[in-house]
Amino acid sequence: MDSVVSSLRAGALDFMSKPVKFPELGVTLEKAFEKIRLLKEVNNKNRILEKELKARIKAETTVVNKQKVIDDIARQLIECDEALQQEISERIQTEILLSKNREMHKLMHAMLSFTCDVNKHDGHCLEKFF
Repeated sequence: MDSVVSSLRAGALDFMSKPVKFPELGVTLEKAFEKIRLLKEVNNKNRILEKELKARIKAETTVVNKQKVIDDIARQLIECDEALQQEISERIQTEILLSKNREMHKLMHAMLSFTCDVNKHDGHCLEKFF
């Protein structure tokens, strides 16, 4: 009996006693072939499931990578927007300064013209300033 238990533990599908009875052998072989067929079917389904799992993981990884790219582009757009806002602000300040400079230039020109008129010069006094 110990040999039966140890054989089954080692992976035997069945144990037959001697002398072998052919009807029993036929049933045992049918069970063995059925088990082999089922094992092949399970292995085949496992391969299919493994391929599907790899495809899903790849698809999810692709989605995650695409999301990272989208997030990176969004971050770059925000940085560009901030830089443009800064540049616009600086240009506006420059335009304001240039406008004030033009106004001051006109005022200075008017003051010098007035000064020349008051001093009764012939207008040549402006040439030394411009």
